[in-house]
Amino acid sequence: MIFFSTFQWYLTMIFFCLDLNSIYFFYQINKTSNPINNYHRIMRYLSIFWFINCVWRSIFPALYLQRFVFYDIVLNSILVNRTFAFIGEMCWISQIVIVMISISYTLNNRSLIHRIIKYIGYLSIYTYFIAELMSYYNTATKNQLWCVFEIAMDSISLIILFPSIIYLVFKCKDKYYESNGKKFLIFMSLFSIIYPLYNFSIMIPMYLERYKQDTQNNTTYLNFWDGIKDAGITRIKTHDFDDWKDDCIWMFLYFYFGSIMGLWMMTGPTINLIKIKD
Repeated sequence: MIFFSTFQWYLTMIFFCLDLNSIYFFYQINKTSNPINNYHRIMRYLSIFWFINCVWRSIFPALYLQRFVFYDIVLNSILVNRTFAFIGEMCWISQIVIVMISISYTLNNRSLIHRIIKYIGYLSIYTYFIAELMSYYNTATKNQLWCVFEIAMDSISLIILFPSIIYLVFKCKDKYYESNGKKFLIFMSLFSIIYPLYNFSIMIPMYLERYKQDTQNNTTYLNFWDGIKDAGITRIKTHDFDDWKDDCIWMFLYFYFGSIMGLWMMTGPTINLIKIKD
């Protein structure tokens, strides 16, 4: 999708991320109103927190390091936005790992393979958590280089999962159309490649270019605690498309398609027990 003005981008994002996804959200909420076990209950709660993050940040978009906000109100502050992102994104990566571990348990029970997959999942969550800490650091200091490190760690957290996902794809005998679990595995086998490729080919070069410009301009970075305070109070309201245009694509993809992905996992994808491959 091509955006040509700030308000066209913003209204499109509101329509897709808030209006359309809210319909899907309430559909999934109703569908999972009586979770059958702790797995489905946990997936429901994680999806809700992830959806709130996506909706909040589509209504109140912000660019952290530039301190750009759409509305000059506390609800749109950089620190509030970043904290919603932290909670939501940790719920999102946890959803992915929990589904993978659940499917692995169904296929492998308590075997060594299952334990390896489980600990790989934990490593992915830990890696993503480190990326979140890096995000707080770059938000506070306004150092674009730490955005590069953050995005790289985000990507690594998905790359870590790829071998386990491929193993589970071939281990599961379900046809694509027979179970949500098989659909999830096939989707993740593609997503865990496309997501890192997008980050390394588009996002990281963008942040490296910004870091290069800051270096040429002799930008002075904030220390962490002063930066955290600054992120809580400094808001530069702007509707200038030049300020948003480099980031509007990833925001739309994140808040719309990312939200759909999290809501899809709300039902707790599973596979058919009777078709486990020996």
